[in-house]
Amino acid sequence: TSLPSLTYVQSAISSTIAILPIHISSDIAATQGSYLLVLELTATIASLWNVGVPRVVVAGIDDKEKVMARQAFALLQEHLDIRFMELEYISMGGEEEKLVPKVAMVQFQSAIREFRRLDGNGVEEAERIRNSPRESNYNITPSWLGDDPSRWQYIYFSEPDLILHIRPGAASALSNELKRGNLLNAHRLQPIPHMHQFMDVYESAAAVNLSAALDLQSKLLPELGSFASIHHLDASSGDTCCDQGLFYPGHVDDPSKPLAVRRTGKCNTNWVFCGFSRNDGDYSDWNYVLEKHDLLVKYPFILLEGGTGVPLVHAGQRVCTPRRGPTASCK
Repeated sequence: TSLPSLTYVQSAISSTIAILPIHISSDIAATQGSYLLVLELTATIASLWNVGVPRVVVAGIDDKEKVMARQAFALLQEHLDIRFMELEYISMGGEEEKLVPKVAMVQFQSAIREFRRLDGNGVEEAERIRNSPRESNYNITPSWLGDDPSRWQYIYFSEPDLILHIRPGAASALSNELKRGNLLNAHRLQPIPHMHQFMDVYESAAAVNLSAALDLQSKLLPELGSFASIHHLDASSGDTCCDQGLFYPGHVDDPSKPLAVRRTGKCNTNWVFCGFSRNDGDYSDWNYVLEKHDLLVKYPFILLEGGTGVPLVHAGQRVCTPRRGPTASCK
């Protein structure tokens, strides 16, 4: 997408600043895995660019995050050549063990307070910052808020690996909720390792090394039975995914609340990956596969057109019911 929908431009998104706290541990920074984090950050920012967010601030604590942010910014240059977006990296300082999102929120709030303290008139203050950007005692306002802090009415605060999708038809309703003073949380959808995405890799492996192919097969959901049912949704066509509320089908005994997988001993990871943590049976046995993935079998899978092409489920164990078409509604 080269230009945001006019619906986005006329919505609250045009006066929204995005804050993305990032942190890379020293052990990851020394491996090739660090570049995967660069790609995740790039994809996250690209999704914000796609819906018209005008400014993104990436906040880290040392040079590792700075290098990562600069690499992501460079990968986005083709996007910026088409339509400009303000990109800024903030070095917050501090120790690795600090909770980086909390530090980012505290320092961002300090920038807001500094802007308000120096001059109660936002328009005049914005002009003064442009003319004398070093006047602030902490010099934090221009770095966080840019040359014209009075533009920002809303904040999008997120992790650097979450791709944002917004239906154009929903932008106006979301704006109205924000104007009423409400906070909005996006559906958080979790990618699933699925044969749908890796079939070509599997077939190539099977042609060379059957053992490697079988090992890959055990790490993916098969494209069989109910697992083969994947609902393709196109946000540009009005398709949507409706939250079914406090309904958690994975918790058979009490579906009104999520299953505490760690406390019950089901697994020590995210509920989506409980089945993948098991490797104690014959993966060619369909009954074993169903038992292994007994949580996922109860959920519909969706795939967002224009996204990563990976099947998704609701990260919070809730049900996200797909609905299609320009008149689709969750009412």
